[in-house]
Amino acid sequence: ANTLLLVRDTVPEMPLFGSGGLGTGLDGAKCIALGADLAGVAAPFLKTAAISADAVLSEIDALKTELAVSMFLAGAEDIAALREPGRLVMEGSI
Repeated sequence: ANTLLLVRDTVPEMPLFGSGGLGTGLDGAKCIALGADLAGVAAPFLKTAAISADAVLSEIDALKTELAVSMFLAGAEDIAALREPGRLVMEGSI
């Protein structure tokens, strides 16, 4: 989390990808709120790919739903709104 904040603050024009350990739509929403342009999720898809293509499609649907719920709870109408200053509330240290 600190890295996303520091890189975005230091080089605001650079495309920033958040990935590594992300497994849910909430994780993706957090990355975007912290300054990432994109969030990369792999592990859930690799696990479900071993089961079936339908399992992967179900995982995609779940991730989309989690992202939509996260956006709703944050009061963000779209992805761009997640990036708005003041949208992210942090307590304590990261």
